[in-house]
Amino acid sequence: NNQIYGMTGGQFSPTTPYGSNAATAPYGHIEQAFSIAELAVTAGAAFVGRGTVFHVQLLDKLIEDAVLKRGFSVVEIISNCHIQFGRRNEMGNPVTMLEWMRDHAVTVEKAGK
Repeated sequence: NNQIYGMTGGQFSPTTPYGSNAATAPYGHIEQAFSIAELAVTAGAAFVGRGTVFHVQLLDKLIEDAVLKRGFSVVEIISNCHIQFGRRNEMGNPVTMLEWMRDHAVTVEKAGK
């Protein structure tokens, strides 16, 4: 999954994954998550990147590339909320959530296949 999981306080956001529980969606989020990266591409961004907080070296590179690229750039950073999202969705502790990101993140090359 490649979305931001919610906003401070545990309420759902447009990027909360479908079916995920939140303070304002106790029975599960009923809408598909909104893709920030796809919106940026469609809007004509010169550079679009996406990475997780587990992949720190990749994020460093993406942010550097975005700053150096001439024109509008977007870097979407997938981060965990272990206090609200993790607890409400039985995802364990922060380390478990980071491992989940590591195991579920998909590279551009892999997504193309």
